[in-house]
Amino acid sequence: CCIGTSTPKSPRATIIPSDTSSISLKLSKPSVSRGLGLLKEKNLIQIGIAGDIEFTPEGRKLAERVFKRHQYLTVFFKHIAKVPSDVAEADACRVEHVISDKTMKGIIAFLKENEIV
Repeated sequence: CCIGTSTPKSPRATIIPSDTSSISLKLSKPSVSRGLGLLKEKNLIQIGIAGDIEFTPEGRKLAERVFKRHQYLTVFFKHIAKVPSDVAEADACRVEHVISDKTMKGIIAFLKENEIV
């Protein structure tokens, strides 16, 4: 989460260059480089000559899935856990990558059953 400069739905979801993303995400430059390398190895992104980074079709699909999780988790944290928006957003960024599909489905079902989304 939080690396894309546009939503996964945009025609070209570009990722922030590693030198600026390490500052905004409070990550070390080597961590960002390693993360981008792993995404590239998994064929989830392509890095252009100018350093621009684009999702591959498979990467876009995964990004859209993670983005949806982020949205649901943010709503859940704000409306059910009653935490401030900034905390909900930050926590959703952390949780969206590790939460199980089963738990995520349960959260989505709860939100829908209670007409929260």
